[in-house]
This record gives sequence, C-alpha cells and structure tokens, in this order.
Amino acid sequence: MTFDAVRARLARPVALGQIGGFRPPEDLLASWLGRVGVVGPGEEWPENAAGPMVGLAQINLAELPLVPAALADLAFLALFVAVDGDGAMEPPSGGSGEGSWLLRAYKETLGLRPVEGSLAPDVQPFPVLWSAGPDELPNWDDATLLLSDEEMEEFEDDYEELAGSTDDGFKVGGWPSLIQGEIGWSGPEDPGYLIQIGSDEKARIQWGDGGVVHIGRGRRDPSSWEAAWQCF
Repeated sequence: MTFDAVRARLARPVALGQIGGFRPPEDLLASWLGRVGVVGPGEEWPENAAGPMVGLAQINLAELPLVPAALADLAFLALFVAVDGDGAMEPPSGGSGEGSWLLRAYKETLGLRPVEGSLAPDVQPFPVLWSAGPDELPNWDDATLLLSDEEMEEFEDDYEELAGSTDDGFKVGGWPSLIQGEIGWSGPEDPGYLIQIGSDEKARIQWGDGGVVHIGRGRRDPSSWEAAWQCF
C-alpha cells in the first residue's frame, strides 16, 4: 500500500476562483463575489424579516473549467445573505430560504434579467476568474471517514504533509477546507459539499475570525441547499 494509491482514490478536481486582478467583464452573467446582478423571470430581489438581503456571489457554471457531477444539471447560481443591524453580512447557516441566506439555482441563463440589488456596505465586489487547481485531498478529519484502519495508522503522522492542504478560498468542487473538524450539516437531506466561500481580505469579507462558508446540495432532495461555516 502506498500513499500514491490513497491519493488516487481520494483526489477530487477543483475549480478555484481568482478574485479581481483583471478588468470587470461587461457580461451581466459573469461570476462575481460580493454582488448579484440578475434575477430570474418573475423574481424580485429577496428579503427576509429584517428587510432586503445582500448579494454574496453569482456563479456562472459555464465559466468553470470543470463542473461537479452534482451541479451538472444547473447553469447559474445566485447567493444572497442576510445582514445584521450594522449592515454587515451574517454568515449563512442552515437551509436556504430559512432566513440567514438564500440560493437561487437556474437550469439555464435564458430569461435572467439585470437588477439593481443591495450590496453589503463594507464589501468590495470583484469579478471572479475560474481556473483548475491541483486535485485536492481531504483534510484529515474527512480522510479518517474514508481510510481503513491500516491506512490511518500508516499515514496519520505525515498525512497533511503528504496530502497538501485544501485551498481555503472561493472554490467549486474539491474538498472543504476545515477549521473545526468535519462539516456539521444540520438538515435532513444529506447535503454533499460543493462550494466554499472563504474570508477574503481584498473583497473585505470576513466570516468571524478567518472563517469559511461551505455550501452543500441535498443528495436525497437536490432542490434543498444547506450552508455551514467555521472560523478560528
């Protein structure tokens, strides 16, 4: 048994989002972090009990160098989050549409129309350029659920060094970057991790102390989405 065999079994491809550093595209359907610029037919800008939500990100899946199989039926995602009394974004948690956040998934981009939506006052929106990153291996907390006892014993001492670390930024696919152990999903639909939005100094997005937000899609019910977040 070699670590290369373990690597081949557990590796997942990942699309990494570069935040800014290039001229903003004119295409309204381009991917962005910190804003959402379109809504679907018959839709309005979302609100919760506290008022209008703010745009967190839009992802045009056609721009990705690879699309996870669990997203293959979709073309575009728009994410919104609630804000606190000071207008700061609240970390999304729980099911989409339960109050703290909302994900709108579209099977096609035809019919999406521009909208002047709300932005979080302290956030700097940036367009996103996607590229394929190195295949990722899980953090040790996730790996222990997938390795045999023999493999765990052999590789535990140097797993992180041999595996490398998962990227902690904005990405689709790969493995989640974990801070406080495996993701604590709370919903009943068995969500599978698909998207991560990390804290970003350039965009002035902070989830607690250097935290990350994980978003998963229900494996029992693909219409359900759940978010969980971790920080130091």
